[in-house]
Amino acid sequence: MKSAAITLGLLCLNAGWLIPGYLCISSLIQWCQLEASPIIYGTERQINSFPFLHFAQSMALLTTAWLGLAVIFNTLWRSVGRPQQSTS
Repeated sequence: MKSAAITLGLLCLNAGWLIPGYLCISSLIQWCQLEASPIIYGTERQINSFPFLHFAQSMALLTTAWLGLAVIFNTLWRSVGRPQQSTS
């Protein structure tokens, strides 16, 4: 049971950054559909785009930090966590 919990924790650490990454990209696409698309087609709609862009920025920051943490953890796990083989 303990190894299953560790495996689930490692899975969440390594793949969890995909969720805020998806939310970031999704909010940027939604902003493009609501703000940029009407300007391109000549039917201007005024919306407040700052909440979309602020949320996308926050999710991008969270994604980058989470991915960096996962890379550092995996690098340390592979270099320190692996038992050393004796050369004798």
